[in-house]
Amino acid sequence: MLNWKSLGIGIILAITLFFTFLSYNMGYISALSFFISAFIGGYLVGGSTKTGAIHGVLIGLFGSILSVLILLVLASFYSNNAVSLLSILLTIPLFFIYAVIGSIGGIIGALIKNRLSNGQ
Repeated sequence: MLNWKSLGIGIILAITLFFTFLSYNMGYISALSFFISAFIGGYLVGGSTKTGAIHGVLIGLFGSILSVLILLVLASFYSNNAVSLLSILLTIPLFFIYAVIGSIGGIIGALIKNRLSNGQ
């Protein structure tokens, strides 16, 4: 069962952190935004590592898709050059990379939540 609240918080946090890193010219660590947001989403949902991984994948996947779409719309709006189909197609592998990063963050978040709730 999906926890929509943790997914929503994670996706909004991923988009916010992604554009925060880009605005401070730290685009090279923008993948960290998907790890942090999936970690928080996995911590919020708790449960098993499988649940944390599923939520982390969804946060990483949908957060990256929405972030890149917003970025491409802004780039085409503020630029004189058109956004080509090639630039859109080249971002598709990034979605899966960010989903894997998100799953790692979700697993770690769920593990920490389980350890803290068990008192270990």
